[in-house]
Amino acid sequence: MSSNSPTPPIVFDESTVRDLASRLRRVLSQMVSGPDRVLAAIDLLEPDALRELAAPRRGARPETTLAELIARGFATADPAAVALTGEATNGTARLTWAEVATVTHQIARVLADRGLGPGEVVAVSIPRSPRMVLTMLGVAMSGAAFVIIDARLPVRRRAAMLADSDAALVITVDSVVAADRAAEPDAAPQQRDTSVRDLGVEEWLLDDLEVELNIAGRRDHPVTDADRTRRTRVDDLAYLLFTSGSTGRPKAAAVTHAGLAEMVAEQQARLGATPASRVVQLAAPGFDVAVWEIILAICAGAELVISPPDVFAGPELEDVIARHRVTHAVATPTALATIDPASVPDVETIMVAGRSARRNWSLGGMPMAGAC
Repeated sequence: MSSNSPTPPIVFDESTVRDLASRLRRVLSQMVSGPDRVLAAIDLLEPDALRELAAPRRGARPETTLAELIARGFATADPAAVALTGEATNGTARLTWAEVATVTHQIARVLADRGLGPGEVVAVSIPRSPRMVLTMLGVAMSGAAFVIIDARLPVRRRAAMLADSDAALVITVDSVVAADRAAEPDAAPQQRDTSVRDLGVEEWLLDDLEVELNIAGRRDHPVTDADRTRRTRVDDLAYLLFTSGSTGRPKAAAVTHAGLAEMVAEQQARLGATPASRVVQLAAPGFDVAVWEIILAICAGAELVISPPDVFAGPELEDVIARHRVTHAVATPTALATIDPASVPDVETIMVAGRSARRNWSLGGMPMAGAC
């Protein structure tokens, strides 16, 4: 078979045209040799090319685990500086880096003693708060993979997500249990037993006195592979993210440690996150952006400002950003449209998730980046 392409060479060079013609020849040959085959069974590329595309891509930077990246963030920050700022029952909670490191390592040790570590999955179902972040960090430090499941979802949906993730444990708080009970006031007494409930997996309540004492009684020395159930490998799972389920049942996407060092380096290089930065954690728990925000702040040694669980936009969000002098934020164009740039003068970098932002934001003189 021969082909003559009228395509101007300014668009495709000779080798590209030959490659396109070869692919067309391959498709036509398969169609002729098997006219009954479905389109999905026709390969556009040669087997060698398919294998090359399917091979895992490695970054230019040395690969390491999420626990190591978190430890580097701890080492970068001033132990006495504020690491987490968020809403608490008695006002605003501020935790220093020393306090965050202590609790992170203690949670990791409790999980390791429970036999949970690399190769296992631990679910975190806590409303957006410092406790959610601390628990996520503790799971990551243990070497286990975390999956954040939005506590606002119906119990049955959470149970299905826990089953799909194959989580060995779910860590939550008493307010979530209370909300579940309020949603099902007629539930039988045995269904209200917080040790089993109807989630189909063992559950720990951080509010439980026994759990609190168990965590507080652990050594706060940095956790290493010697303390974990086994050595963590870069090809182990780091975390799971669920799809929205808009086209059916939510599906878990697995993320290994392999590309995280590259991502963290790009975050810091492109967005200028440093220990002097203050990153707002705005995305709802369970969304990929929530993990991205947390990693951005923690691995750079920057302060993470956690927006209250019910604040996503409007004057309330503007107040959070202005009051805590946030420098870095990820927001949807819809949320961004509810904030006056002049009211948040400390913001240095805005990352837009979704469509283009309003023009008055793009003209505000601050760097902007498309997050997704």
